[in-house]
Amino acid sequence: MKFTWFFIEPIAIVAVAPSVAYFWINVLVALILKFVMTKTLGEEKFVRYMRPMTAGVISGHMATLMIGVLIEFATVAWPSFQSLYIP
Repeated sequence: MKFTWFFIEPIAIVAVAPSVAYFWINVLVALILKFVMTKTLGEEKFVRYMRPMTAGVISGHMATLMIGVLIEFATVAWPSFQSLYIP
């Protein structure tokens, strides 16, 4: 995060662009929070506090997705694959 003064994160826009029609309120809340926290904490503290928090949120989200993927694989994909195998 090199330009913390810039209130719109260019990478976030690219990541959210396909689904902005559905999740625009999340983008708006994130921009407001980033603006307020940058103004109150300053750039250095903002980066120091938000980097671990962002990593934790992303890790937690991916962990829940992986649990869902494993459940889907164990209950849907693997049984249908086994039904195709004829010894």
